[in-house]
Amino acid sequence: MREKNELAKDRAAVLRLLERSGQSVAEFCRDQGLPYGVVSRWRREARNRPGRAVEWVELES
Repeated sequence: MREKNELAKDRAAVLRLLERSGQSVAEFCRDQGLPYGVVSRWRREARNRPGRAVEWVELES
């Protein structure tokens, strides 16, 4: 199983991609094959973490 820190980085990367896409959450999830409820929860959790900086990472395409 992957480490918790690795999973958190993946979540942050997905949320950055969503924001950059300009799509709605539903459109993005459909295009990326991700569950809408999971991505919505990640967004909510990220908003509820005051003072937490987002770590920017470059993604390979």
